[in-house]
Amino acid sequence: MSSARRVVIWGMTELLHSKTAIVYGAGGDIGSAVARTFAREGATVRLAGRTCEPLERVAAEIAGAGGRAHVGARTLFLTARAAARHMAPRGSGVILHLTSGSSRGAAPMMGSTGPADAATDALARYLAAELGPAGIRVVGIHTAAVRETLTAEKIAAVSGAPDVDVDAILAGIARMTMLRRAPSVVEVAETAAFLASDRASAITSQMVNATCGLVAG
Repeated sequence: MSSARRVVIWGMTELLHSKTAIVYGAGGDIGSAVARTFAREGATVRLAGRTCEPLERVAAEIAGAGGRAHVGARTLFLTARAAARHMAPRGSGVILHLTSGSSRGAAPMMGSTGPADAATDALARYLAAELGPAGIRVVGIHTAAVRETLTAEKIAAVSGAPDVDVDAILAGIARMTMLRRAPSVVEVAETAAFLASDRASAITSQMVNATCGLVAG
């Protein structure tokens, strides 16, 4: 792209043209995919996370593709609160978060993930009620077992098993989903871009299930 950013791509207006997005966890597989998609759709992206190195790498990738990205704040609640203070005077804005969807029901061997997800979901509903009168929407995505995030190294680090058959794990997950496949980072990122855009302007206080039916409901 030239320095004068193009607003029309293949005859369609960018979903997030002139928007500013703060992406927490932007150094990870899913967060970075969301950040790149938001930037592609015209948003200025502010990247947030625990460590700077992966955030700076994603920012460089976005800039190299002609997008706009900056490395930013570090915690979910503080980020949402700070963003809301900037959104409220403008009368618009979207706060979007992701959880694993384990808050929808009890599952063995998930540890504290379910209660943590449930707390995040509850926070989103209360934020939606409090910030709605200022024109701010709060939405989220439930996603789990995203294909590209399930690498042998990551699974071994969690399980302690030295030899991990990722293909067998993915095949097993696929058999448990309604669509008989695991979701991809691209699908999650595209869902996020839609929810953050004006095309979803009537949606707030809702979690979209992007698990390919691994989580029911």
